[in-house]
Amino acid sequence: MFRKNCGQCHKPSFSSCESGEWLCPTCGYDLTDEKAMKDENKQKHRRQMVLYVSLTKSMR
Repeated sequence: MFRKNCGQCHKPSFSSCESGEWLCPTCGYDLTDEKAMKDENKQKHRRQMVLYVSLTKSMR
């Protein structure tokens, strides 16, 4: 799991891929050129990602 911090809204963003297009899920800021950091709290963030995806789908 990789993490980038948004320079605009200052929220963390997580991905399983280190490279490729990367937009902040909170504000939409382009994080593609920001350095990705390896995140050590994989299990915690995986649960947060599942919750986020579940909430996003339920809002449609």
